[in-house]
Amino acid sequence: MKPELALLVGSVALAFAQMLIAAGAATLQVGLPMLAGNRDDMPPRTGWAGRAQRAHLNMLESLVLFAALILVAVVAGKPTP
Repeated sequence: MKPELALLVGSVALAFAQMLIAAGAATLQVGLPMLAGNRDDMPPRTGWAGRAQRAHLNMLESLVLFAALILVAVVAGKPTP
């Protein structure tokens, strides 16, 4: 596997791990029934649960651009120096 694609796979694994951490933190803070139900009246997460949620959302925003750039580089055949 090309190093660029390995980095992309690693980034996806990191995003998945961040999702698990953020979901676990939200479960501890607001409870599973609130997360499984209608989330219109859910209180905002605070402390480390809020930080985990923000970190995960930041990762998702940047992952789309990173994946697009990596895939363009691989298709163009630009090797890693």
